[in-house]
Amino acid sequence: MSPASSAVLAELAELLACPNCGLALAAVGRALRCGSGHSFDLARQGYVSLLTGAATRFTGDTADMLQARSDFHARGHFTPVAAAVAPPPAPPGGKRCVL
Repeated sequence: MSPASSAVLAELAELLACPNCGLALAAVGRALRCGSGHSFDLARQGYVSLLTGAATRFTGDTADMLQARSDFHARGHFTPVAAAVAPPPAPPGGKRCVL
């Protein structure tokens, strides 16, 4: 993982809490972990799923499904949605976030 990716993961971790116990999450390598030991791995595609319990018992997407999703996003189909929910630019030195 690149230093930039590590920094982004660490910054995002500050905004999240463990869905199991509610403790703060911290970036540790390629995962987010809480003080109770719950861990959520960074997927190759760059996301971290915080699903737990029965919600995690599913068959993963096939390579074709992942490619189709990537192609769909690359064509900009979600650009209007992203523009509608994106916050205005942050003031100098400030941060804004949409989760």
